[in-house]
Amino acid sequence: MDRDAVAVLGERRPVPPHVIESVQYPSDRYTQIEPKLVALYADVEPNEEMFNPLDKLQCTVQVLWSTAGNELIAFDVLTDTVLLSDDVDFAAKGGLIDRKGLFLTSLAGKRKYKGIAPLMIAANVEEAKKRGFDHILLHVSVDKVQTLYASLGFRVVGSYDGMRIMRIDI
Repeated sequence: MDRDAVAVLGERRPVPPHVIESVQYPSDRYTQIEPKLVALYADVEPNEEMFNPLDKLQCTVQVLWSTAGNELIAFDVLTDTVLLSDDVDFAAKGGLIDRKGLFLTSLAGKRKYKGIAPLMIAANVEEAKKRGFDHILLHVSVDKVQTLYASLGFRVVGSYDGMRIMRIDI
């Protein structure tokens, strides 16, 4: 049985020594690593295409790499909510017109590791602070995931189309 199969059965190991890189989209660096991001997302969410406002919007991709072997372990996408404010349902989806926020999408990580989400959320909060944002917004539809984000400081602030809207104020 391979390690990823064992991980699915619940025997996950801690994230190895790592670095988190902030990559702007669009950029040459993003183009360079995109195949790895798409492959990881396809492994984590095989029935879903990678969230793709990326064709239209500038965003930041936070990428978690192992320091030994340069293994892609996880990534997520942060989009400035101003870029989403044209949506007619912006406020209903949790958007705050009068505040500077980021929308978190496409968090994906290798199943063989435990503790990815806290590392990524901490990196996202630091990135938001560094760039002058005051909150991070996300949508969840699975109770287990909602519980995880709540343990990391997010709180439910509404619902939309069967999903809970969660936000962490920074």
